[in-house]
Amino acid sequence: MIQKIETKEGCLSGFWLKIIAIVTMLIDHLGYTVFPQQVWMRYVGRIAFPIFCYLITEGFVHTKNVKKYSLRLLMFALISEIPYDLAFHRKVFYWEQQNVFFTLLLGLLCLIIIKENIQLVVKVLGVVSLIFAAGAFGTDYGGAGVLLIIIFYLFKDNSIKRIIAFFVVNSIILIRLFQFSYLWETNLIFEFFIQDYAILSLLPIELYNGERGFRMKWSFYLFYPIHLLLIYGIILLI
Repeated sequence: MIQKIETKEGCLSGFWLKIIAIVTMLIDHLGYTVFPQQVWMRYVGRIAFPIFCYLITEGFVHTKNVKKYSLRLLMFALISEIPYDLAFHRKVFYWEQQNVFFTLLLGLLCLIIIKENIQLVVKVLGVVSLIFAAGAFGTDYGGAGVLLIIIFYLFKDNSIKRIIAFFVVNSIILIRLFQFSYLWETNLIFEFFIQDYAILSLLPIELYNGERGFRMKWSFYLFYPIHLLLIYGIILLI
């Protein structure tokens, strides 16, 4: 089934944005866990997260039931946590870092607050609290990831402002990585340099035509924990 949401200039539907994000995420995760010497896989992987952030804003704008949308993200955040910890930390529970669904959920909650008809000071306090919560609980990409979702939403109708804001947020991520005192002694220095390649995600985002394309409502949600379990299985075999 193909459903049209809003026509824009571009050649990529939401379906293809999801495919690009899923494929590049898989390449990134395999590069991080199974093929760490294949540097190009981490470069390619930088494309995934910003696209997912952008898709969260599109989902928020067009969803008929934001409560169900939020609960779906929460459900799969909980489902994915053990597979995430196994794949990346070789532990059933690793409390210092949480999977990306938590980041996406907190970003969505920020958008809900922004849209609510409440006092500006309450909005600011709510959004800032959620951004700091992402950092405090160690969600993937932390507060900067939540902020990226916010700027995609605020500048959804202005490509120039969106691109400028993206560079600002990406710089925040770089600064955050650089603040680690043991940066030069670990692979975090590698993470620092590859983060620049996140700008490549702007190309498919700018080519988005506003059409939903083929529906894959549950496919990504299921793919995320399943591919992490498969990666963990591969790790056990090698």
